[in-house]
Amino acid sequence: MNRPLNAKALINGDDAVFGSPVEQQTRQAANLGGVIQDVADRVGVLSVTLAEVSGDVQDVTALYKSKTKGFQQLRTGVHSMAERGRQVVHAAGEALDTAANARARVDETSHRLKQVMQDVSALTAHANDISAQLSRVSHSMVEVTKISAHVSELARQTNLLSLNAAIEAARAGEHGRGFKVVAGEVKELSNQAGNATAEISKTMDALGAQMNAAIAQAGAATKLADQIRNSTDMVGADVEVLPKVLTVVHQVQTDIVGAARAIGDDLNHAETEIDQMTKAVETASVSLASASDKLTALTDTSEQMISLTARLGVDTVDTAYIRAVQQVSRQVAERFRDAVEAGQILLNDLFDEVYVPIEGTDPQQHITRFTAFTDEVLPPLQEPVLKFSDKVVFCAAIDRNGYIPTHNVKFSHPHRPNEADWNARHGRNRRIFNDRVGLNAGQNQQPFLLQAYRRDMGNGEFAMMKDVSAPIDIFGRHWGAVRLAYLV
Repeated sequence: MNRPLNAKALINGDDAVFGSPVEQQTRQAANLGGVIQDVADRVGVLSVTLAEVSGDVQDVTALYKSKTKGFQQLRTGVHSMAERGRQVVHAAGEALDTAANARARVDETSHRLKQVMQDVSALTAHANDISAQLSRVSHSMVEVTKISAHVSELARQTNLLSLNAAIEAARAGEHGRGFKVVAGEVKELSNQAGNATAEISKTMDALGAQMNAAIAQAGAATKLADQIRNSTDMVGADVEVLPKVLTVVHQVQTDIVGAARAIGDDLNHAETEIDQMTKAVETASVSLASASDKLTALTDTSEQMISLTARLGVDTVDTAYIRAVQQVSRQVAERFRDAVEAGQILLNDLFDEVYVPIEGTDPQQHITRFTAFTDEVLPPLQEPVLKFSDKVVFCAAIDRNGYIPTHNVKFSHPHRPNEADWNARHGRNRRIFNDRVGLNAGQNQQPFLLQAYRRDMGNGEFAMMKDVSAPIDIFGRHWGAVRLAYLV
């Protein structure tokens, strides 16, 4: 029959209420185990959540870093554009001044050319007048030549008459002596007139030739003057247009200067805004990086708490995986030691750290002196673990530097040319995974290490996973660990 509880019994710890001390300790131990298991479960959930949040923050941090670089490039570009804008404004201003000077010079040249055109027109008219005068003089000379010829004919006839007179005077004898003298004088005058007309004719011929040459030259000069006038008329028309064109150019240059100054003002404003945005992004990037580091530290702490609870002997959702990976790590260590002792591989070769890149692989694969050995001995130990649970994703040995020489068969396909994404998912063997989880697993020397992380599945999809690893020691030297990854 149950007795009713009372305050005194509760205060004094009555055995009838709480049972014997052994029973109380048993209950307390059971309660403590339950509490520890509950804490372990909650810490496990917290660890996964932290890992997921940490992955998200890392993504945002990476995005901000890329944006920071983009903003810095944009800022550099805007700075360059602003500087070029200032150069454009300066050049446009100089072009505007040049256009103004050119317009002034064209105005002056136009005025001078008009004066030249007037002078050429006057010269052309004067040449035409000279040509006309020379033509008239030539006509007069022709008339003089005709008169001279007539005078020459009269002198010839007079000479004949004087000859006849002298004959008649000779016949008259003494009575014709006076007439003979007159006839001689007439003949002499006739000869002189003939000689004079001959000289005049000769002179007129020479003058006629010179006059013809002068007339020809005057004609050529007149023709050339006409050509010059026509040319200057055309140039004058062009020059008259130039001031109008330069006026338009000056106006356009004025508009360009105004637009360039407006663009420069906009660029200066954009430059200031982008500077502020870049600084804000840089600050945010630093803050996110700091937050990421703190989340990573929290993740590490939560993982350490999970390890502590596991070491207390309390079974959790991860216990079976921990035991499985520890068993495989012991098998791998034993197989490695046996191979060294049997001379199957040298100890130094097993610890080789010269990772030789394999040409034509993307992501980059490497080979070492122990790769061929692990390809032979690890698959029989790693592949069976994949059947341990449908949540298991992979089981692979990793050395202390994050190098996985031999992966599971499903992740060991040959790389395809120009298909980096496919290779990253299906050709994961012979690669170095020196990320936080990979390095922590390979370098951990505690009995086991439990980590939570977010795995990139490609195409923007991620899966939350846990990674439990156990160290591999060969003759007292830490080689690496066996990693067992499974879905949460």
